[in-house]
Amino acid sequence: MKNFGFSIMLTMAGMVAIPIYAIAADAVQKSDVSSRMNAVTQQGLLSAVEPNNIVNKPTTQKQVLENMKFALDHDLLLREDFYSDENLKNFFDAKDVRRYIVGANHKDFRVQTNNFEKLFKPVEFDGNTYPGAQMAGGFAISETGELHGSINIDVSGVEQAPRELYFNDVENVFGKNWELINEVRLHGPLPYATGPHGNETIRYTLDDTLIKRGIVVEFHRNGSFAGVYLTEERK
Repeated sequence: MKNFGFSIMLTMAGMVAIPIYAIAADAVQKSDVSSRMNAVTQQGLLSAVEPNNIVNKPTTQKQVLENMKFALDHDLLLREDFYSDENLKNFFDAKDVRRYIVGANHKDFRVQTNNFEKLFKPVEFDGNTYPGAQMAGGFAISETGELHGSINIDVSGVEQAPRELYFNDVENVFGKNWELINEVRLHGPLPYATGPHGNETIRYTLDDTLIKRGIVVEFHRNGSFAGVYLTEERK
């Protein structure tokens, strides 16, 4: 299969993914994770809302962005239960989500899929089928109690893929308080831009005294939406 143009940002790089079914559950460590999460919630550092069924399941790609913004606004990326299969389906229309434990301490995991129920349909081109998008993310608690969470959506770069989102849609969801950054893409030099905001990468920084939040959005050369990367960190 040809490269279909995803530019994936590694928010927690340097780790080796191991299928979750290959690692036995550790009740003591799970209890420790839960107690840390409960302590954080009681301190008022995370939203008290329940992740499941608090947003409408998206019927458009823009609603996926709106659900991502809701998750970030309520610090849901820092909650382990946010990454359940049911919740990822409700928030992002995702299905067949794969889950991996990372490392040996059972406190880090990743989620990933390129399958969606109705949105981001596969793209047929030149006799091949390419995923319409990929969703990836992860959650981690360090030994010192630091919380890290991320969720990313990358849309296919195949030129023939239908385009639903553009720069104005991104501003409508995330606002206009962004900065242009010179992001080095993983797939080499970019082709020339063919539309407004083509090949651009913008960043939003939404830090407060307790939690560091970030949004990075990339655009294809024609100015259509290419991907969004949300990260949260609490020290």
